[in-house]
Amino acid sequence: MKRTANKKELKSSKKHKSIKDDTKLESTEKEIALDEEVDVFSDEDFIEQPNFENERQTVVGDSKFRPPTAEEMLMLKDTMQLYKSSLFRFQIEELLKEVQFDFPKMIESTLHEVKSTLDSIESVSECSLADIISSLGVSDIKIPFPEPKPSTHNQLKFSFIKPSKIFIVGGYLLKSNVKSKNEEKNIDVAIQMPENLFQEKDYLNHRYFYKRSVYLAVVAREFNKNSNKLSLKAEFQYFNGDELRPILILRGSKDNSLKDISKTNTIIRILPLLPENVFNLKKLSPNKSCIRYTENDTLNNKEENNNRCSTPRYNTSILQDMGFVSHLNYLHVNQKKCQAFRETVILAKVWLKQRGYGTNGDFNSFIFSMCMAWLLNSGPNGAERRLMSTYSSFQLFKLTMEFLGNHDFEASPLFLTKNGCPISDTDFSKANFSLYDVAIVDPSGRINLAGHLSTSQILEFQESAKQTVRFLNDKNDDKFDLIFLKKVNVLHLEFDQLIKIDTETCKPPAFIPPYSLDYSSSTQFTASLIPKKLTAGLGTRLLQCSVRNSIHKKSWALDATPKMHSTFYVGLKIDQENSLRGVEYGPSAEKIKDVKAFKELWESKSELRRFKDGSIIESVVFENDGTFEGRSMTVSKMAIHLITLHCGIAARDIIIWSGAQFFPFLSLPGKSDVLLPNKSFKSVMDVFNSFQKKLKNYTTLPLNISTVQPCSPGLRYTSIFYPQPDNGNQMEIVKLDEALEVNLEFESSARWPDDFDAIQEMKLAFYLHLGKTITDDWEGSKATVSVNDRTQFNNTIQFIGRSILTERFLDVKSPEGYTFRCRIKYEREELLLEQLINPLPSIKQASTFGIATAKQTLQIYKHLFKLTPYYSYQIQQFCLRNPCLSFTIRLFKRWLSSHLFLNCQIPEIVPELLCCRAFMEDNVWSKPSSVFSGFIRVLHLITNFDWENVPCILEFEDFDNNSGINVDTIVEGFKGIRSNSSEKGGIGGGFFFIASMADPKCSIWEKGMGNNFDIVSRLITISKACLKHVNSWFENAEASDFAKMFLPATNFIDIKVNLNKSLIPKYYENFFYKKTFAPKKKITFKNLSNSTEGKLDKMEYLKYVDPVEVFFDEIRTANFIGDESKIFSMFYDFCGGDYFGLKLNKKFRNEVQEERKDFDFKVNLGFSSIPAAKKEMKGNKILPKVYLNFEGILAEIKKLGDDLVEGFEYL
Repeated sequence: MKRTANKKELKSSKKHKSIKDDTKLESTEKEIALDEEVDVFSDEDFIEQPNFENERQTVVGDSKFRPPTAEEMLMLKDTMQLYKSSLFRFQIEELLKEVQFDFPKMIESTLHEVKSTLDSIESVSECSLADIISSLGVSDIKIPFPEPKPSTHNQLKFSFIKPSKIFIVGGYLLKSNVKSKNEEKNIDVAIQMPENLFQEKDYLNHRYFYKRSVYLAVVAREFNKNSNKLSLKAEFQYFNGDELRPILILRGSKDNSLKDISKTNTIIRILPLLPENVFNLKKLSPNKSCIRYTENDTLNNKEENNNRCSTPRYNTSILQDMGFVSHLNYLHVNQKKCQAFRETVILAKVWLKQRGYGTNGDFNSFIFSMCMAWLLNSGPNGAERRLMSTYSSFQLFKLTMEFLGNHDFEASPLFLTKNGCPISDTDFSKANFSLYDVAIVDPSGRINLAGHLSTSQILEFQESAKQTVRFLNDKNDDKFDLIFLKKVNVLHLEFDQLIKIDTETCKPPAFIPPYSLDYSSSTQFTASLIPKKLTAGLGTRLLQCSVRNSIHKKSWALDATPKMHSTFYVGLKIDQENSLRGVEYGPSAEKIKDVKAFKELWESKSELRRFKDGSIIESVVFENDGTFEGRSMTVSKMAIHLITLHCGIAARDIIIWSGAQFFPFLSLPGKSDVLLPNKSFKSVMDVFNSFQKKLKNYTTLPLNISTVQPCSPGLRYTSIFYPQPDNGNQMEIVKLDEALEVNLEFESSARWPDDFDAIQEMKLAFYLHLGKTITDDWEGSKATVSVNDRTQFNNTIQFIGRSILTERFLDVKSPEGYTFRCRIKYEREELLLEQLINPLPSIKQASTFGIATAKQTLQIYKHLFKLTPYYSYQIQQFCLRNPCLSFTIRLFKRWLSSHLFLNCQIPEIVPELLCCRAFMEDNVWSKPSSVFSGFIRVLHLITNFDWENVPCILEFEDFDNNSGINVDTIVEGFKGIRSNSSEKGGIGGGFFFIASMADPKCSIWEKGMGNNFDIVSRLITISKACLKHVNSWFENAEASDFAKMFLPATNFIDIKVNLNKSLIPKYYENFFYKKTFAPKKKITFKNLSNSTEGKLDKMEYLKYVDPVEVFFDEIRTANFIGDESKIFSMFYDFCGGDYFGLKLNKKFRNEVQEERKDFDFKVNLGFSSIPAAKKEMKGNKILPKVYLNFEGILAEIKKLGDDLVEGFEYL
């Protein structure tokens, strides 16, 4: 059925639409073709995802059990042979339905009038340049001459004769246009300029392009004169970014008349063309120079003319105007031959547009169509054809992508001739076509279809093509949305570093004749020069360099000149490992040619150096301070140096986004007032490794220590700030001494008691013995055993609660000043706790634990001794493999903390896992290799991942088949948890369901955290706002303000509990730190310290305990404060924040803000209340009403906080 329908459609397409009047458009079969070269794409996301769920399914009685019909069997067979899967076929068919469209009938009548207008243009007799400029100037038409504009002394004569042929080209006739959201649809009308307008040597010195511009200006004058009659507005635009070939754009005038085509979002493009063979083709071969240049603009210097450079790009622009019709015929013949050709072209257009190709002279659907048509007829180097006419659109698309992605264009031009080889004419040999960066030679063997493509553009396209083929070959997942529906062309998501070059004029030193003759402007020359210099200079640091220049996408008015203000965006994809290298090694002194090239590239920066291995080579050194921050800026420094040196662009006109702008947000605001020697994790990791070795080497313990597991963010490279040692009494400002948590596991033994309470006492004995052993062996160290310590605060306590497991530990302070908090892990504790929860009748339980306490303690055990060590190890290893991941995690946590999420609404491990997912996500973009791309990619993950319906699975390691846990079991478990919780009105597993092999049920969310829709929606809203803010830097050219992304909005908070800054020991981390308010030590003179011997001053106490965190925990665990089911949600910036935010629960809010919400009085309301004045009658009974005792609750908070609370602020 499908094939029959397509054949009918193909037959109907042969009866192409023509304008039915006495004088018809010439649209003979010879001239009908698919003109993809003229399809200009924009960067907007244009595809609305097809609705795959609205297909009608008719099931009558038991008809769903009937055997398949012969037609259905044939379709199934075709699907198996021609498509990846039945689902993929269904998706492709739905996509094609969604993106195809028919133009309204009013377009045809408009085309009639356009044709009539073109036929009615009066001839213009030969006249001078001055005369034609004056004549058109009267009508407010500025001729769109290319650079260099003709001299006023030019003797060239200009005339006009109406077009010899007018015909419609492109997708309008062949129905290959695609629907675009918020984008204009093109209808291309080609006008063939009469041959007698041109002389034999008009191909020289821009003469043809001057005459072409005049011809187009005369046409524009006619449309401008009849603009009201036609309801059309004419403008100029560059054709495919080629500044030598402007075209005319006809848009609806928006006068709301019946003829106004602006309502259809359609434009008509007028394309001037040349007849075939109007010029001698040999004169336009790639090795010929068609621009005669001398210093005095004369041709008298014979020697200079003989040494002039070839102009392949210039020659190609003329040849492409001459070969337009033959290319259309070639495509039309193949479209008739292959049933799926048109559908494949539509798929290619969708794919190209989502990746931003075809917008500015880069790889477009016309080149793709020509290559696919050639593969249907022959193969490279005379091989058999690659494609068969019976192939499906899926097969045609995949095999064409595979061929284009793997062909080595740099080494070998691609000839689309019958035998895949160059023609016998030596002027069009393979060597001559090697003068182009990229050569895809048309079937005639003379015209390079990719003459304006640069090496960087084709490499970028090939990388995308290879990735698409990998997606298509993936048997586990069809990845249809990533191939066709995902918008890929987003600068800040696509590249690791971005460079914006904004300058009025950019004139590189190398842009001088004769080398500049082949480029129509310095802008075009610079766009091709930047990737070459950066690729040569950055070497292995650079994976891909792309230049985006938006100047050619815009049209301009008939009485104006094109805006030449240049804005480049240079996108860099870098290699993480090599990018941190500060030295670029050049050739040895013996290689004279290589040394000369290296010195020309780097100039004064290049030095001859002797290295430790004895080699003496040229090298370039970019100094840094040895930190990650310093080393990560190496690529940026090198790029700026090369651009300013070779492109004639001042450093003030360059803006770079590399992640360096984020570094200040991880620098302590009060670092100058607090002694902070560490600028990396190296110091603390060295001390920890030494501590770990000592513990494992102790033989005097009853049991040897087998495992030392780091569990603190500071030991897995993810703490927001670098861990700092205790500075003693060297500074005036108080600094909190934060402990680094470590789990210890002893070798197995049967001597452990079989009672949970007894095990805790055994652990305490081990702590005492181990502490004494460490202090005796490790000179300068201190050990302290804590029992029932409720002043210490960590993530497990915050989100699960306290127990004997959290309140007993051993603190070891190293001689360097780092404190390690050690807890002992014993695996049998988990089993004993489970037995307490589900006791067996035959076993008598001696523990004093109740079931509720046992459940909470079991949760704490799993977090402390199973999940935290597992994730700590995996994240630590992942950070070592991805150098910028550590900084990305720290930055994202700082961002969360600044917006009052971290540790009060979101556990600290969650953002770390989200960042890991962003770095391992199988996406259309390569893995982030900079802090900038990493941070933006995490925000994108939060806002775009389908959290409600899809689990976020972290595959740190391959799933163990013996454990029975794999991706499928996690997905099934996720669906079960979500369905059960939806019946209860919640979100099972937390909104961010993050699972792994060690935690398939996502138990990192506890106590209802992660289920608050208001909190989740606020996080997503802020993430979207930040992404929108970043996007404005590129789309609207707004100034980049990174600090704006970290400023919290307080409009969602009802009450601010202002804190006493002088009692906040981490105040030096506050964004708005001021030394005046910082907590300071009171004892200044040493001779006064004896009076307080044995006692801790209140300020000295702040070194060991953070009263803010303890206070926050006390309020959170109190009856009147908690999650959504209680009264308030609490917010706080744990990086030295100076206020708590309280948000009233929905059930206590009143739609009328001035009035309090009342409740029926009953016993055990669950919150503090006061009587209300009004009462309600129910029958003969009076029902008393109560209000929330708001003032009483705040008074209790003030009482708990004492001096810590300065006051309340109502928002």
